[in-house]
Amino acid sequence: MKFFGFTVYFILAALVVGLIVLAGCRPQLPAHDEQTAAGQFAVQVVDAETNQPIQGAVVAAHYFPSSPQSPAPNFPKATTDGTGKTSLAVAAKLCLWHIQAEGYISQTQTGAPDCHPPYRYTGADPKATGSAVVHLYRQPEPQLTVRVSDAYTGPLTINLVPAAGFAFVAPDGMNRVFAPVKNDADYTQGSQGQRTFTETVPSTATVTATVTANMTATAGVTIDLNVTPLLYDITTEQLRVVDGSGVLPMNPTGDLQKPGRWVWGTANDNDKQLSGQIRLFIGSAADYGVYQNVTHQ
Repeated sequence: MKFFGFTVYFILAALVVGLIVLAGCRPQLPAHDEQTAAGQFAVQVVDAETNQPIQGAVVAAHYFPSSPQSPAPNFPKATTDGTGKTSLAVAAKLCLWHIQAEGYISQTQTGAPDCHPPYRYTGADPKATGSAVVHLYRQPEPQLTVRVSDAYTGPLTINLVPAAGFAFVAPDGMNRVFAPVKNDADYTQGSQGQRTFTETVPSTATVTATVTANMTATAGVTIDLNVTPLLYDITTEQLRVVDGSGVLPMNPTGDLQKPGRWVWGTANDNDKQLSGQIRLFIGSAADYGVYQNVTHQ
């Protein structure tokens, strides 16, 4: 029995040594951010209004859940040369593309599947695997002012109508994106270099608080706004509503405890992509509360 016990011990010891040796010889897997690239993409960055190449632009990809504001270490990035060109190798992951250049408004776009270039940069072609063209606008950032009368209370809808050469498309059959659909799409909004824009709600629009309870979900006024990427990408901070008293304060959180006359709503990506709109409401908390009840009936 002792001999048998010694034999078993010897065999077990040999197995342990073998496992240790095998573990030492095991090939090392790549780190999470060093996986095999999904593709090497040629990218050119140009001035949106002059179409001239931008040297020194930084093209980067941020894999979910990281972002340009909270980047992970060693995220892929590349810098453009004198012709505005570079190439970027990315992994097959959900990602955001972020492009920036000195003196220009930066852009952040959701990458196509497997972190391929965003559809806006490939002409909305889901099969584009070779190159992407990024159009950046010079600073300052745009500002859109919507003028309303002092009497107006009610919903305000801004229809984002694609300018010539642009459209809302669904390249993957599901998600809508705003993208160029023609090679000669004109990126100039208004006149070259223009960054301030004004729209006026007709003075006949007077949906007032006294009739708010009787309004329908489609009541209110609608403005059709032709947009290039400059105004399509406008943020809540770049949008203001003005009446005779001046700029109305924004209430993006929908806080019903705030007194006074407010602008309710935001210029959010969901409304832009799903309906091609920016949807706002002008009025007091009481007006907005009644309207919310009407629209949710």
